[in-house]
Order: sequence, then C-alpha cells, then structure tokens
Amino acid sequence: MVTASASNRPIPRLEWFVDALVLFLPSLVTVALYLPSGLLMPARIATLALAALAVTELIRRRALPARGIALGALALFAVIGVFGLVGLVRYRGDTSIAEAVQMGFIGLTVLALAVVTRRRRTVVALVWGWLAAAGLAAVVGVWELATGHHLPGNSPAQKYGHLPGWNEISSFFDNPNLYAYFLCLVLLLLPAAWELTTTGWLRWSLVAGGALLAYLLVATNGRMALFTLIIGAAWWALRKGWGRIAVVAGIALTVITMALKLPPGWTVYRFAYVALDGLQWEGKSTWVRAQMVRSGWWMTQESDYLGVGPGGYAVQAFHPDNPYKYEQLNNAHWGMVEVMAEYGVVSLIAVLAALIVALVFIAKSLRALPSTARFDRAVAHAAGILALTVPVISISHSTWLRQPLTAVHLGTLAALLTWTAISARRAGAQ
Repeated sequence: MVTASASNRPIPRLEWFVDALVLFLPSLVTVALYLPSGLLMPARIATLALAALAVTELIRRRALPARGIALGALALFAVIGVFGLVGLVRYRGDTSIAEAVQMGFIGLTVLALAVVTRRRRTVVALVWGWLAAAGLAAVVGVWELATGHHLPGNSPAQKYGHLPGWNEISSFFDNPNLYAYFLCLVLLLLPAAWELTTTGWLRWSLVAGGALLAYLLVATNGRMALFTLIIGAAWWALRKGWGRIAVVAGIALTVITMALKLPPGWTVYRFAYVALDGLQWEGKSTWVRAQMVRSGWWMTQESDYLGVGPGGYAVQAFHPDNPYKYEQLNNAHWGMVEVMAEYGVVSLIAVLAALIVALVFIAKSLRALPSTARFDRAVAHAAGILALTVPVISISHSTWLRQPLTAVHLGTLAALLTWTAISARRAGAQ
C-alpha cells in the first residue's frame, strides 16, 4: 500500500522530463517554420508530451499547484471553446477545424504549464529556454544584418529584398513583425533572468545580450513590439527609486527635445504624427490596420456578437457584404479583434477580464512577498508585465491565434502566475 507521503515523493525522471520539455519549447516554436509543419508540428508534439506529464502529476499528487490559476484558465478556455463550437455549427463551410485545434493547443499549453510548474527549477528552465531560443535566433539575425541575405521563409524579403537599403530581419520567422514579437517577450523576461544568478560575468553577459537583442528588435522595424517594450521597461524601472528617477528624466527629455524638434522627442512626435495621419490615407499601414478592426467589428455584429467561428475572419473578410474588405488582406492584425470576431464578444470580455484579474492578483502577491525574495518578486513582476501587455503585443503581427509562439507566450504567463501563487502562499504561511 502506497502512503500519502510516498505518493508525494519526487520522481526525478518525471521532473527531468518536465524541465527538459519546458527548456526546449521556446526553441521549438522559434524554428517551427523550418521543421515539419501541420497541426502536429514538433512544438505541439512537445506540448502533448507536457500535457501527458501534467496529467501524471495530477494523478500522483491529487492537487493543483495553484488551484485558482489552473481553474481560471480552464474556465476561460471553456468559454472560448463553447463559442468556437457555436461558430463552427453556424458557419459550416466558412470555418476551419484546424484553426479550432490551434486554439485548443493554446489552451492545452496554458493548462499544462499551470499544472507542471511546481518547483523553482521549472521556472528557471522556462526562462533560460527563452534565452537559449533568443541566442539561436540571434545568430541568424546578425547574419541577416551583416550580409543583407535572408532565410527563404522571410516573406517580405521575397517581395522587397531587391530594393536598395531594404534589410528588415526576421531570423527564423516568416515576418519581421513576428520576430519583433519574440524579441520583445525575451527582453521583458531578462530582468527575471538577472535574478537567477549572482555570478558577475553571467549577469554582464545578460546585459550585453540584452543590448544585442534590443538592436535586433530595432532592425525588425516592429513598432508595436518596441512600444510594448517601452511599457514593460517602465514597469521594471518603476520598482526602484533610481528607476523612477530615470522614467521621470526620460519623460522630461522627450518633452523638451520634442519642443526643440530634436531627437529623441522629435522622433517620437514624428512617429505618432505619421501613425495618426495615416488613418485618413487609404493604403497606409495604420489605415489598413484600422480597416481590419472595422472589418472584425462588422463580422461580430453580423454574427449577433457570437463570433463567426474559428478561422472565420479570413473568409468573412472577403464577404461581398463586408464594407471594409481591402485588396487581398484577410488577417485581423490584432489578436483581440481576432478573438472577438471569431469567438464573440463574451470571449473577448473573458480574455480581458482574466488579464485584469491576473494584474490584481499580482498586486496582492507583491504585497505578500518579502523584499528578500528577489527571484520570486521578479517572477511576479514579469507575470504582471506579460499580463498587461498581451493586448498591445498582439497587434504586432497580422495573425495571432494560429501562431505556436502565442501558445508558449501565454503558457509562460500561466507558469509565472502559478509560481507567484506558490511563493506568495509560502510567504503567507511563514
């Protein structure tokens, strides 16, 4: 007969597999374009394996590491799944089972990481996994900058690569904007990585690596990712007294140089002016994105606010009655619009509510965590930043729900929230 204490005894091999999968998952989604494709691409096979280990953990321990996080995620994806099913039934022929499965993999990744994140070592493996993936992608990014050449999967390079001076890099990704999304995520996690080690040379390596990644991000010309990074960097800076001074000084410098028509303030002004002015000119980037939002809202209204079903945006974008269709563009260009149009207003509200609840939870947890728990507090801050910036970073690329990167991004958020719940509970018990 197995006793309760024996059932809770660690199984080293199981834990080793969990940490190995978590470590390699970011790299698998990074190079996904150059691996076998389809619904069961290697990254998703790894997700299935992780889910199997999560079920094993549940059976063995009969308890969730953070009940609220896991059940909240389950409820969220149950809501999305119900409206996805309604859309599939209502719009047969205009929807995609494959797109529904891709949403299922997002939910599975989130739930699996919320269940297997029980030890600090798993969080460490996840953070280092992102850094390892960034190093792998940076090799190609630097090569692109140095040579002006690109991998065959870089779609814009096939169209614009012949133009003099054009060299927007995308590394292993199909688009510079998606690489920018990836780089932004890694840079937002760097301060948490800093707290993983006290080794001087390793910390300075993180600083140097962060500078390189920031340079590569600029080279992608991914403006929404840059904007997201600014938000995240401000959050990290506001934790400390010197950081608050730096933020105030940065704002003052921007305002003064804007008035004097000097960089960086004037650069910010011109960027904002061009973006806003572009809303009134057909074909400009901001006009096109606004048109895609209008198109998504039209679909939402036409579906009685229930959603046009998984993959329905791409079809309804060309519907004869759609007054906002534009050329051959059929991607939402904003993850929140994608959720709303395909899964309905209730699903979008559920997603935004979940992010707000996460931010409130982070605020409460930070009050419970002692100042000496530097790593745990850094993880909590990273979770808060990821939760805050999901709606913004999801504007970066033309599609969001179908990207395997999105699944690991949201799964990472779930893992960080889970560890925050564990560490806050331990702090409260002391």
